[in-house]
Amino acid sequence: MVSNWQKYKIGDFLTQTKSVVSIIDVADYKQVKVRLNNQGVFLRCTKRGSEIATKKQYIVHGGQFIISRIDARNGAFGLIPNTLEGAIVTGDFPVFNCNTKIILSDYFTYLIKSNVLLEACIQSSKGTTNRKRLNENIFLSFGVSLPSLTEQKRIVKKIKEIEDKVSISKITTKERIKYLEGVLISELASIYDDSHPAWNQCSFVDCVKVDRGYAFKSTDYRNEGVFLLRVSDIKQDGAISRSDAKYLPKEFFTTYEDYQLYDGDLLLVMVGGTTGKIGYVTNDVLPALLNQNIWRLKVKKEYLTKIEKDFLKYWILNNQRKVKEHQTDGTGYQYLRQADYNKLTIQFPDVVYQKEIIKKIFMIKEKIRGIEVEIKKETVYFNALNSSVLAGAFSGQL
Repeated sequence: MVSNWQKYKIGDFLTQTKSVVSIIDVADYKQVKVRLNNQGVFLRCTKRGSEIATKKQYIVHGGQFIISRIDARNGAFGLIPNTLEGAIVTGDFPVFNCNTKIILSDYFTYLIKSNVLLEACIQSSKGTTNRKRLNENIFLSFGVSLPSLTEQKRIVKKIKEIEDKVSISKITTKERIKYLEGVLISELASIYDDSHPAWNQCSFVDCVKVDRGYAFKSTDYRNEGVFLLRVSDIKQDGAISRSDAKYLPKEFFTTYEDYQLYDGDLLLVMVGGTTGKIGYVTNDVLPALLNQNIWRLKVKKEYLTKIEKDFLKYWILNNQRKVKEHQTDGTGYQYLRQADYNKLTIQFPDVVYQKEIIKKIFMIKEKIRGIEVEIKKETVYFNALNSSVLAGAFSGQL
């Protein structure tokens, strides 16, 4: 810590405030949610006063610091956003005003993101393991070293400069993905939407077999056995995840033979909030059975030598980007109708040219995947950089 920084108690710049309000049954009130791990403060919900049991509540204002007595040690604290002006909290959420003559608002914002206040909360939470609650007196007595307001301004400016560079890097990377996704959409449209008089044609119903999943009962779920592939197991990139897998008794695999899945099966979610999501079955998730609300699409035997499986996959992908064209019921619930698909025509060139098309699309998708991997690595790096910058800022090393 820099020698010319001044030692303060948290209570020197944070003053607890209590604006009591008596809840009226006929009024509406915004309630606050304070997330763990320093993830911020948000609107929990809006409730009618008649639905709120505890009639004595406290009004909060934008810019105030709020902390959860129960989960302070888990990083449940933050600043009230202006969108929650006039919202209410219970007495378990102490609220504080900040003295900007000692600590600037922007500097305090970054201090919240550092480990300084978290350490204060941990040391100020007393009680048994599962019932540790923040003791405000201890918290407000916790010592913090602060630079002058001039130095605070310099530190804030330096942090913002670093944040701006990070933001520009993130935007540039996302723009690359956006560009490539546009190329992919354009490529798919030129192949599957444009007219190709020299290509062969067949109706969807003639060349594609559609199988539906079975409505297996949750009461039959087991801790091990045969993997049941559900809508939630299909990720946005089409991969199948078993991270939240459900299993059925082993004997179900033969009992429900019609719903067995095979390597290379193409899946399409046909109802619900993720209607149009596509999945690709691979050997590593087998043996498996297909659950309800999913179609399995296969090229029919008579067309196996004429239509490549991946050519059909990209045909489906091209159709599913038009999500708004999906049927909806009166509640806006989306679904696909096989009758609509049966009216569609698939045009396809010879197998050699299909393979060239597949390779071209695959290469575009691989570039997109490569950038997505870059983004994940950059996110890890930027998070580490942010932690390092904040640690340096509050130890006088920035």
